Amino acid sequence: MNDANEKTQMNRRHTIMTIANLANLASRAPIAYELLHRIGLERRRSRAIRAASCAGWIGVGMAVGSGLTLLLTPRSGPEMREHLGEHAKRARAYVVTNGIEPASSASAAQAS
Repeated sequence: MNDANEKTQMNRRHTIMTIANLANLASRAPIAYELLHRIGLERRRSRAIRAASCAGWIGVGMAVGSGLTLLLTPRSGPEMREHLGEHAKRARAYVVTNGIEPASSASAAQAS
């Protein structure tokens, strides 16, 4: 009876090791795009995906540029906020005098 238990235990260990080896092999298997690239049949990304990628990089560039501009400006924080506030007031006045409704007013007018 002891022999049968040992044999069963060995079979279980062997099965567990086989499953682990298969899982390890599957994790190292190349993905479909890698295989297609290797044989020269890779798919091109769609225009929408390429455009979205470019737009994302443009956005990142704008954010980094804005941050660097604020860091390297010769004005202090309060002076910069005052300057930006003045520009915002001028832009709002320009929009109002030219008959263009600001976004907040336009959305409120549509809601009523």
